Amino acid sequence: MSSRTGGRGAANSEESDELFGKLTSQTGARTTAPMWARPLLTEGEWAVYTALWSFGAWGGESAFPRHQVLADRAWCERGSAQNAVRKFLGLGLLKRQVRHRDDGSHKSNEYTLTEMCTPELAKKLVIIWQERRVIQ
Repeated sequence: MSSRTGGRGAANSEESDELFGKLTSQTGARTTAPMWARPLLTEGEWAVYTALWSFGAWGGESAFPRHQVLADRAWCERGSAQNAVRKFLGLGLLKRQVRHRDDGSHKSNEYTLTEMCTPELAKKLVIIWQERRVIQ
């Protein structure tokens, strides 16, 4: 059993709970998270999100960090980092493009950090903002 995969099959398989592949942002090298996303996340998720952004490479491409590496940088547990990354994918703050080789086998994925707020996320942000104004 490989320690890299934790016995869950190939490290780069689509079923693996680790994410492998290339990490980029929409416009190229950037290492700071966009503040518009902050209201969508808990404090812990925000720590993981900013940690993920810190892995951006000035050369334009970097490897997606392992969940434990993200957790170490965000000062949280591996499971918290893993759950946060799932949330980023679900919200569209992080997008995954599955890549395949010519023979059809799975190749490493390409992950893109979303810099520009989408209309769907803008609607969620307006609702959050309105709720906070009512409470204050």
